[in-house]
Amino acid sequence: YCASWVRFDLDIHDHIWIESLSLYGCTDISSAAVITDDGSCNGSDARIVNRYPSYDELDGVHNILLAYNGMPPEFDKDGVGRFSVDDMLPYLAYIKDGKMQDTFFDSVLFLPFARYTCSTLYKTADGWKYYLDNTFSEGENVDAVDKAAKIVSDELGVEHNVKIFLPIFHTKPTYGEFPDSFGDIDGDGIEENLDDLKTCKKDTKWFIDAHIARFAEKERKNVTLAGFYWHEESIQYNRPNEMEILLYASEYVHSLGYKFIWIPYYQAWGYDNWKANGF
Repeated sequence: YCASWVRFDLDIHDHIWIESLSLYGCTDISSAAVITDDGSCNGSDARIVNRYPSYDELDGVHNILLAYNGMPPEFDKDGVGRFSVDDMLPYLAYIKDGKMQDTFFDSVLFLPFARYTCSTLYKTADGWKYYLDNTFSEGENVDAVDKAAKIVSDELGVEHNVKIFLPIFHTKPTYGEFPDSFGDIDGDGIEENLDDLKTCKKDTKWFIDAHIARFAEKERKNVTLAGFYWHEESIQYNRPNEMEILLYASEYVHSLGYKFIWIPYYQAWGYDNWKANGF
C-alpha cells in the first residue's frame, strides 16, 4: 500500500514491554495499492472510545449512583449494603441546612461488594438467590429508593422518578474463592454444568428474569427498571465462551427493551470495542 504513516494497535490483557517495532517498505510506489476510505470512520457506525454516552442514549439518565449491596452474611451488620430510606434521601435530593433544595442522582445501580464477588456466594446458585433477596428485601435497597423518591417528589413538588439498573453476574468468574459446585439454579434437580455454553446462557437468562420478576412483585410508582449492568470490568477474550455469553446477555436485555451498560476499569480489555461487545 501507498501510505505516509502507519499506526500500530496492540490489544493486550496483561502488561507488556516492547523493545522495538519495525516496519519494512520501499520507496518505489509505482505498483503500490491506494488505500481508500471505506466509510468505517464516518457516521453513527464509527468506533468512538474514551467518551461517556449521551443523555439521549441512556433515556435521559444524567447521574447514576453506584449502590453496593449484598454483603456476605458474616459481614452483613451495621446496615452495610442495606440502604434504608434515610440512607437514600441525601443521594436523591440535594439537602442544605436540613432542607431539600433540588433533586440529585436520577438513577441507582445496585451491584455487589468485592467481599461478595470474591466469596463462594458469587459462584453458587444459593449465592445468586441470596443477592436477589438482599436487593429486594422489604424496606431496603430498591424498596428504599422507591420510598425515598416519593418523599423527594412530595417535598420539592416535582416528579422524581428514579431509574434502576441491576447487575448480571458472570457464570465463570476467575477470581476469589471457589465452591465445589454451582448448584441448581432453576429447581429442575440438575446440577448446573457451567462448562456448557447452553447452560451458561440458561442461567444468565434466569438471573435477568429473576430480577425483572422480583422488581414487578409489587407496585413501584417512583422507580423504573431501566436496564442491566454487566458486572465484570473487563472482557476476558481468552476465556471459553466469553463473547457468546456476553452477546447473548446483550441481545436478550435489548430484546426486552432495557439498556445494557458496563463500567470497565481504565483501558480495560474490550473498552474500545464497547459497541461490538453489545453495550
